[in-house]
Order: sequence, then C-alpha cells, then structure tokens
Amino acid sequence: MNDEQVFELAERNSFQDDSGCWIFKDEGLLDFVFMVQKAEREACAKLCDEQSDKDGFEGGYANECAELIRARGEK
Repeated sequence: MNDEQVFELAERNSFQDDSGCWIFKDEGLLDFVFMVQKAEREACAKLCDEQSDKDGFEGGYANECAELIRARGEK
C-alpha cells in the first residue's frame, strides 16, 4: 500500500480541521486501521503468490505463507 492509498482511506474515514489535523469520525479510526491492515496483509500475500509462481514452481512454502497471511484477517 502506497502513501496515496493510505491518504485516500484516511479521507474516506475522516476530515481535516482548519489546522490540517485529521479528525476521524466515530469509529472511523478503527475502520481506517483495519482497512490498512487488510491491504497490507493482501500485499504481502500477493508477494508470496508471485514468488511461488516464479520459474513454473507452484506450491511449497510460498503458498503456505500466503494462506497464513490471509488467514490472519479471519480471526
């Protein structure tokens, strides 16, 4: 997740006051944190998927790692 994506998520869940500080609405901060966590888990899992697909190799530890990373969000 790049900085631009983080700012987009923040803008959806907050507003800026006159001094430029981010003010999160109700449970917006928690929603923002959970969305960032989910996006980072998926980005990491995709890297594992890409590693497992190199040179025609499928399976192995890279796929297991991707599954474990994605499962962290299901608890």
